[in-house]
Amino acid sequence: MSVLIESLVLESGRTAEDVLAPFPGYGLVAVTITGINARNDLPDLEVQVWPEDTEPAHGKVVGRKTQAVRKQLARDSRWIVAPSDRPDLACE
Repeated sequence: MSVLIESLVLESGRTAEDVLAPFPGYGLVAVTITGINARNDLPDLEVQVWPEDTEPAHGKVVGRKTQAVRKQLARDSRWIVAPSDRPDLACE
């Protein structure tokens, strides 16, 4: 699962809107590393920094993502920017 590492995005002086600019209509959610790495019920997941040429803040969540794990990640996530077709979603 691809992610952006928030601290690296902020260090580069960018905002959520900046990282979404190349992806019109997309939304952005956040889940904390503690929501992934420190959870006893998600022991096989690990967040790794995995920079790409076009995105230095890129990372990966590696490990087996069963349906139960995917549901837990969804429950632990919060909307930062709603997709353009879902303005009803509560965002920070």
